[in-house]
Amino acid sequence: MDSKQPFQTEANMPEETHLRVQLICLQVGKEYYALPIEQVKEIVTLHHITPVPLTRQFVLGVTNIRGNIIPIIQAERLFETLATEQNDDSPHKPFVIVIDGKNYLLGVLVHRLPETLNVKEKDIDRSPHIIQSEVGDQSYIKGIIRLPNRMVVLLDFHQLVESELMNQMVID
Repeated sequence: MDSKQPFQTEANMPEETHLRVQLICLQVGKEYYALPIEQVKEIVTLHHITPVPLTRQFVLGVTNIRGNIIPIIQAERLFETLATEQNDDSPHKPFVIVIDGKNYLLGVLVHRLPETLNVKEKDIDRSPHIIQSEVGDQSYIKGIIRLPNRMVVLLDFHQLVESELMNQMVID
């Protein structure tokens, strides 16, 4: 090793060597959420939902996407946020983010086209005490991403689906 070369620290590393994470970012109401791109199978426009009776309040029904019957959940209801509702006569169809789980496919309905983010690992605050809730286990919240114009909650949808949150929601 050349003694004249400085020891590599994060401060003097070339930009391209910083660890980066690719995410899908969705807007729900006025808030932003992101999930790892590896959890997303595809993003499609929604054409039709068939309602299923006696399901949880955030489940809108099921739809057929490429021959797969997929349950569709409404992000606003799941996250209990105020939605920017779309009128039925709106020319824009909502989008479905198809989550690819090990044993399931799940569609998340959003009203704005999700964007991709490529963020530095160091820009994700993974402090375990960031969020506390009365809901209990929130291991599906993986951190907060600091962007110049907003903050984004990083979620693990696989853990969200398996969490107590899904089991505790009351049937309407």
